[in-house]
Amino acid sequence: MRLSMWILADWLKKYNPQVKIQEGRRTLRNIRLFSDGVRIEALDAYIGSMREFIDEDSDQIICVQGHDMFYLETEDMNETFNEALDAFDYYNSWSDDLHGKVRQGVSLQELLENSLAVFSHPLILCDPGYLVIAQAGMEDFHYRSRQAEANLKEMQKNGIMLLETILSINNDPRIRVNSRESYHMDYEALGSPCICRNLYGRNRHIGWLICIYNGEVSPGLLQLLDELGDIIEYWSDVNDEQQQLLSYDDIFQQILSGERLDPSKQLAMLRSIGWFPEDSKQIIALDGKESYTTALRYFYRKLGRLGSSCFTITIQDRTVLIINRRLILFEEFMAKLKDFMSQTNTFCGISPEFTDVFDMEEPISLALSAVRYGPHTTASAVFFDECALSCAVDFLHSHFSNALIHPALHILKEYDGKNHTVLYETLKEYLDCERNYVRTAEKLFIHRNTLLYRLKRIQELTNTDLDDADVRLHIQLSYRLRSV
Repeated sequence: MRLSMWILADWLKKYNPQVKIQEGRRTLRNIRLFSDGVRIEALDAYIGSMREFIDEDSDQIICVQGHDMFYLETEDMNETFNEALDAFDYYNSWSDDLHGKVRQGVSLQELLENSLAVFSHPLILCDPGYLVIAQAGMEDFHYRSRQAEANLKEMQKNGIMLLETILSINNDPRIRVNSRESYHMDYEALGSPCICRNLYGRNRHIGWLICIYNGEVSPGLLQLLDELGDIIEYWSDVNDEQQQLLSYDDIFQQILSGERLDPSKQLAMLRSIGWFPEDSKQIIALDGKESYTTALRYFYRKLGRLGSSCFTITIQDRTVLIINRRLILFEEFMAKLKDFMSQTNTFCGISPEFTDVFDMEEPISLALSAVRYGPHTTASAVFFDECALSCAVDFLHSHFSNALIHPALHILKEYDGKNHTVLYETLKEYLDCERNYVRTAEKLFIHRNTLLYRLKRIQELTNTDLDDADVRLHIQLSYRLRSV
């Protein structure tokens, strides 16, 4: 690990360093005692008395690298130099140890736990969906406010940030910048200040490393979080193959994008979690209102955790769930989903069941159609077959319009307009009541004989055979097309 003058100054803070640092980059590989004969190396820091560096009658200690320097309120050269060497030993041992653990296959949780001594404050690792992947040090931490304690305990309990916190953080333009430099965050929704490091792997945003920090944040502390961020990105690269095996969401996303580079491998990966080609699958598409539509994507992983056989992808800016009906308890799953939709003011549409994961386009389209034609009320769940007719009518209307309207409707509409009658509405109600005279008369608030007279007049005007089922279907479909 390369140190910086900022990190070194923090390590020697008991000597009250007076800092004059212009660059302070993490380039230091060593510290050396300054003397007249020493050869100056750009990547080394040098420590000595003021009289050796500057023409001053003082034994105060100064540390220098290039144009960066700080003064220390001590004259004990040996002690100061040895403590500076300790800084290099400590941080290099920490960094080298973590790199070695990564190569040995340790978890992200272990990396954070092995870094607590360096930061002495809670460390949290979140994925791009704000799901907490690992956390350390939150149990015994003294929080600055009750809100901070409540927020972080809720995060620890549910494994995801609160919606209010997510929406607040999402307004910060820094959170998805591909930069390896940590930054300070202090939002009311957080309840406590923190420092944050964006994490990227192979030019893809993979999450955030967060350190909850109540005290003053120094540039050196930010640089230490940069180092830990570098190690986590290294972990991501080393474990890329393992991540792909575990990131089953990516399989479905690849299939839908046409990236069927190795279908046998994709099927093998699905079989490893018990998904077989003959299993019945189903698509659930979600939508919502107001800011919660945007917030849905931040609950990606939480949605995926509603069931052990539920995976989440994005299609046409909609959040879509893929479930395995053989492996999931559907009623229990839907109860959890409806509870989630109640909390987020969302609703969903559900496709018919299917088996072939390489032919998901149609069920996804049907689930999206169910969302579109469903009631749009919070926590509603609509199966496609419940709104299939509305979908078909809308399709026919957009492609054929008046060409499909039965001639009888034109005739009755024109006759009613000239004679101030209601034969058009009478025929519609009669067919909707399945040609039941009593029910039709009651719906229209007329006498049965009046209804019989109107039906006779309709027959005379249109010459339509209402005993023919196909004719009745054509007329009823025509009424729906005219109402669109």
